[in-house]
Amino acid sequence: MQDNGETRTVLLVQPNIDPYSETFDDGAVNDKLMKFIRLTESGLEDDVDYIIGPETVFEQNWDEEQLETYPAIHQLRLLTEGKVGRALIIGASTYRIYPNGVNKTSTARDSRDGSYSFDRYNTALFTSSTGAVQTYHKSILVSGVEKMPFSRYLGFLEKFIINLGGTTGSLGIQDEPENFKAPNGDLIAPIICYESVFGGYLSKFVQQGAGFITVITNDGWWKNTPGYRQHFAFSRFRAIETRRYVARAANTGISGVIGQRGEIVASTPWWTEAVEKVQLKLNDKLTFYVKYGDFLGRISMFMAGLLVFYLISGTLRKGKKNPH
Repeated sequence: MQDNGETRTVLLVQPNIDPYSETFDDGAVNDKLMKFIRLTESGLEDDVDYIIGPETVFEQNWDEEQLETYPAIHQLRLLTEGKVGRALIIGASTYRIYPNGVNKTSTARDSRDGSYSFDRYNTALFTSSTGAVQTYHKSILVSGVEKMPFSRYLGFLEKFIINLGGTTGSLGIQDEPENFKAPNGDLIAPIICYESVFGGYLSKFVQQGAGFITVITNDGWWKNTPGYRQHFAFSRFRAIETRRYVARAANTGISGVIGQRGEIVASTPWWTEAVEKVQLKLNDKLTFYVKYGDFLGRISMFMAGLLVFYLISGTLRKGKKNPH
């Protein structure tokens, strides 16, 4: 398969913020913003089309109805100036309020006084020098950290989840996957962290026209274990399945770009500040996997079931023939 699509240049920004020691007061939040801007500017050149930062760089919770009013958004948007169509993708924690609980979702929580309900999200933001901020909400959540599994029956465990650093209830999700749309018409899949494990889910973005895939994540929680390397490897499978380039920005690494055949085009070291400028190509062709799903996996499961049934039935028949 030839890489014949149009070329885009991405700048991956790896701020390397230790999730076990970071703080969230106003001063610390501003320091993280300034660090991200400094790193971006150190690698920003005229040909960069997309700046990609990691998951939840900003965790102070932004009201989605007021995104345009936050000073940090204005400062981030300044990074997109200098080239027509340049855009920034980055992670943040956001929320949405439902006054008087009207139209609230099943994941919404009530305020203490009951005057409103709200959803909290793990969000990818897309901003450019033109147009409103676009949002995508992570929709495949990590049990025990981002959602309370079987909350109807296990609600009594919520106090323990809090003590372990998780969240009560569940973060909000969105009903359907949705690509970011750039000013130049590019459609970009905004995958957040754990979602990159699920090929079937990611294929939905490609079915909707995504020309390349971004994965934003914070793998610092793994520390120096095989976990962060395995998580990076999943993106190689997604590239092969969809024949799409994957641009991956991770807080502490590994950040990188993966080609349509699963080859690593560029990557950063683990646990270090880094910026990496890389070219990738768009693709608008749909693979068999994207069109029809994981048929090999389904067929293998069916055959395995038949084999288990055959072995069990054979054992039972032998037992009847020779009861002793």
